[in-house]
Amino acid sequence: MTPARVEMTLPPELIETIVELVVARVLTELGASEPRSPYLTIKEAAELLRCRRHRIDALLSMGTLTRVKEGRRTLVAREEIDRYLAERT
Repeated sequence: MTPARVEMTLPPELIETIVELVVARVLTELGASEPRSPYLTIKEAAELLRCRRHRIDALLSMGTLTRVKEGRRTLVAREEIDRYLAERT
């Protein structure tokens, strides 16, 4: 039996959705429950920088990092933490 060949054109939005579903599935299979958040809590930021929470609060107060309020939670963009680390090396 000869395999049949089918060609089709998919809209970019559908391809994007398929990619997102595949990434989520791969992460689940690897044991990660969901993709990494672009934001960190102050506690997570302190753990990432291996410093105390007070240091993150100071960086926020100085304007070195920008706080994002989500209800009562204060979040810091992971990208800003990465940039801060890159500037220090």
